[in-house]
Amino acid sequence: MKKVFLSVILLAVSALLAAQDNLHNPKPEYGFDFLYHFDNREFDYPNGKYMKSWTIFSVVGTPSVGFSIEQGENTFHRVNLGIDIRRDMGDDAGVLDSFGEMLLHYDMHTTFANGGRLEGVVGVFPREYMEGEYSEVFFTDSLLFYDRNLDGAILKYMTPRFYTEIGADWMGKFGQTRKERFHIFTAGDWIASKWMKLGWAATLYHYAGSVIAPGVVDNHTMQLYVELDGAKYLGIQECSVKLSPLIAYQRDRIRDDKPIIPLGGEMVFTARHWNIWFQNTTYVGDNLMPYYYRNDSGGAQYGPNLYMGSPFYRSFYNLCELYWEPRLTNYLRFRLSTRFHFDSGGFMGSQQKMSLLLNLDACRNPHRASGHIGMDPKNGVFRSSYML
Repeated sequence: MKKVFLSVILLAVSALLAAQDNLHNPKPEYGFDFLYHFDNREFDYPNGKYMKSWTIFSVVGTPSVGFSIEQGENTFHRVNLGIDIRRDMGDDAGVLDSFGEMLLHYDMHTTFANGGRLEGVVGVFPREYMEGEYSEVFFTDSLLFYDRNLDGAILKYMTPRFYTEIGADWMGKFGQTRKERFHIFTAGDWIASKWMKLGWAATLYHYAGSVIAPGVVDNHTMQLYVELDGAKYLGIQECSVKLSPLIAYQRDRIRDDKPIIPLGGEMVFTARHWNIWFQNTTYVGDNLMPYYYRNDSGGAQYGPNLYMGSPFYRSFYNLCELYWEPRLTNYLRFRLSTRFHFDSGGFMGSQQKMSLLLNLDACRNPHRASGHIGMDPKNGVFRSSYML
């Protein structure tokens, strides 16, 4: 997997070296991301079986500065330096405690003669730059908020009917107590017709050891899907069913001679009109997190350190969500939602959420905003599914 990580970087560099136009003079750049996020979680069945009741109520600002260079008419380079500043509502921490992770990344956009668009990013950059479609089995919504940035690289390619991305996140450097960890991810989709889309998503997670807790656990998951949309026959914005098998490969190399290969299936029904969405997600299958309560060789529980997806994918799970996301602009998004969670025992809990996201760079550079390769043909907004 380390070879895959290096290959992503080499592909981005190769695309840069392939351009032959003269470089123009650098131009100053600046940006600011603003996120206001409220997420009230009420889980009391039974006694917080999978998730505790708690509330996320925060505001995050990410100022950035840098420069850009135009290389001919089709290639655009940018370097950004920024920092996350988060304030949890009601927290009495001092100002210095609010400063988070530093961002530093290089971003390249290229447009080809056939209309295809390529973007490569290397460095430390926002997770929002992932524009593929990932189920919550891969990334839970709380991780998207608290682990906002990636350390690594991402390469994306898009045409009017096809999209693909592959990237790597170097999550941990080997140390006395810190584990070596890296994550390879990929997603893509092809619009086969006006009513059918085919796609995939996959992650390969290398969760290695530290000095005091040696060992390696492999956690790899793949999803293939077909999405059928009958909206044009009903006169509404969307009425789709997404069907997908899920397969995982997991192995604790110290304890297990053979891997565990859980299987399952997910169905997502989505209805949308007047920008009001109803979405129901159902999972049926094996426990996709068999090592969740197991301890590593140092005695620490694997838990969410090994599994970054929603903890509900154990056997039967149903998520029902109703939300309103009016189409404002490509640089300003708002979502108000309520979510209800069920397992085979019945109702588990609910969430009430509100998010406001403003991206200044998307306002200043609407056709080549940093981290955004193009628009979602369904919604006419950026592809990024980061909206919490």
